[in-house]
Amino acid sequence: MEVGDYRPLDDERVVAVLTWTGRARSSGLDLAEMPWTGANLFQVRDGKVVKLVLYWDGKRALADLGLEE
Repeated sequence: MEVGDYRPLDDERVVAVLTWTGRARSSGLDLAEMPWTGANLFQVRDGKVVKLVLYWDGKRALADLGLEE
């Protein structure tokens, strides 16, 4: 997994836009040929992550959060 972008939303929340990469062990399929992005939304309070929301669809995450891609 590679982080392509970090976007602060406010004083407590930041979203990390992710891309999965790798190669399938048995088939040898290169995942870079099938781009898949997601996002993780972190809510941080007093230096600790207090909430983590995982989005499997990066476009949907940005739309839900009111951000442009």
